[in-house]
Amino acid sequence: RMEDLQAHLDGLRSGLSVSREALTHDPVTGLGNHAALLGRLKIFFQAEAANSTSALLMFRVEQLKEFAETHPAGAAEKTLKRLAAIFRRSVKKEDFVARTGPDVFCLLLSNVSREIAVTIARRIAARVAEKPFPFMDRELPAGFLTLTSGVSMTDAAKTPVALYEQADQALAYAAESGIALRIYSAEVAERAGARGYRGI
Repeated sequence: RMEDLQAHLDGLRSGLSVSREALTHDPVTGLGNHAALLGRLKIFFQAEAANSTSALLMFRVEQLKEFAETHPAGAAEKTLKRLAAIFRRSVKKEDFVARTGPDVFCLLLSNVSREIAVTIARRIAARVAEKPFPFMDRELPAGFLTLTSGVSMTDAAKTPVALYEQADQALAYAAESGIALRIYSAEVAERAGARGYRGI
């Protein structure tokens, strides 16, 4: 009976682990999902915000949604996995990478300045734009997929949700104004109708 009970407990633990994994990870890329990112942001604001400045980079992969809607699921999934690999290789080990939407990836970069965050965002965008994405018997040519990005900094946000919303607002501004990258600023805040911009 003790062995049966132990086996039952082990099974429950395994099931809980699988459930936790499903709740916090994107099933296609294996990256953290939106819930996992907010959890990581919450930990940062509790433990590190007073001592260092971090950046949240939010990327929308242009043309990816249209590609996914007009090609078999396997092709879109392979492309997403290759994109995830580019993001993973572009950051430090302690940084956090997540896929928070069908065509949206986020990077939480620890202990970086605005200048460094922008440089990293532009470097990643260049890598995606110059890379062909092979699938099945053909490939997406270099330049088919491009990135639009919004950047927010923890020194201008009071909460994890505010930081996420600021990056989202900067991304929306970049997309609407037709530029590749926008960092959260008083201008972005005013356009979004946000109050209390905490610029440094």
